[in-house]
Amino acid sequence: MHLFGKKKTQPVATPIVATTSIPENHVSKKKKNTYTITFSTFFDATLFSMCKNTPLGVVSLNGQQIQNNSGWISCTEFPNPCATRMATIQHLLAEALGTKISTQIIEYLDKATGKPVVQLYPDSVHIFDGYEENYMSHLNHATRRDLEKQIALRERLINEFIAKQKQNQK
Repeated sequence: MHLFGKKKTQPVATPIVATTSIPENHVSKKKKNTYTITFSTFFDATLFSMCKNTPLGVVSLNGQQIQNNSGWISCTEFPNPCATRMATIQHLLAEALGTKISTQIIEYLDKATGKPVVQLYPDSVHIFDGYEENYMSHLNHATRRDLEKQIALRERLINEFIAKQKQNQK
């Protein structure tokens, strides 16, 4: 049928192709460091619970392997109580969040100075001294969005795990 004496045409739909990878030339504006931690069965984190920091074995920093194959693990000190808690309940965190998230510490950096502002642990957050009142204002937009996204992801996974545990108890 023709409307107003003209032939009606249908627009041709162009397929939408989803990209699952980041382009090679992409430069992230997020200011953060991502530490991947390894846990030894011989390490008792509770020994450090009353200390200011707990040494944890860092396997990689921002995706780059930093440990050698000498058999010894270099450690980095992370603030308590978050670091001790992470090491102490690692088996539960791995079950609730998966291995990748349960072994990561994400450190968000000040947009002006590059100093650590906040560290995100699998189930907690540590805000560094001097940033307690307004830590979000020290992060750039991309970094703030990433922090909010990561917190929401962890909350969702933990809530799903708790709901699953309650269902199993019934």
